[in-house]
Amino acid sequence: MGRFATGWVTIALAAVTGIAGAQTPLRFHVGVDRSRILELEEPMTKVAITTPAIADVSVLSPTSLLVNGKSAGVTSLLVFGRSRPARAFDLVVQPGPLVEPGAPPPDVEAHGVQVQRGDKITVQVFVRDRARAWLELGAGRPPAEATKR
Repeated sequence: MGRFATGWVTIALAAVTGIAGAQTPLRFHVGVDRSRILELEEPMTKVAITTPAIADVSVLSPTSLLVNGKSAGVTSLLVFGRSRPARAFDLVVQPGPLVEPGAPPPDVEAHGVQVQRGDKITVQVFVRDRARAWLELGAGRPPAEATKR
């Protein structure tokens, strides 16, 4: 086999090995116009996002990313480190709340967190999904008695 053919075999083998050894992307959910922090086990050296119109990221520290949902959809995020292959994430950006913050679906325990910014108070409402991770349902105005305090 000549040098040219050997080179093509090497490239083809590397491509097949890369595909076969590729990891399944981890899913990371965030809402439209919402932010979540993605914590990493090791410091990153580079990040890449496929569709910045769907989601964007800001580096908070070498091991923390702030993920901002911009429009509904799914995009890829790759996080590169020194000691292992890039970690792949599917960033799933979900549309706004599907239910009113004050009316969670039946058999779901909602948890509200009051957020005060100056003289304005809002309530962020969360529920747990089947994997027991917190999902944000949205924000709303608190009940009238909470604003009278």
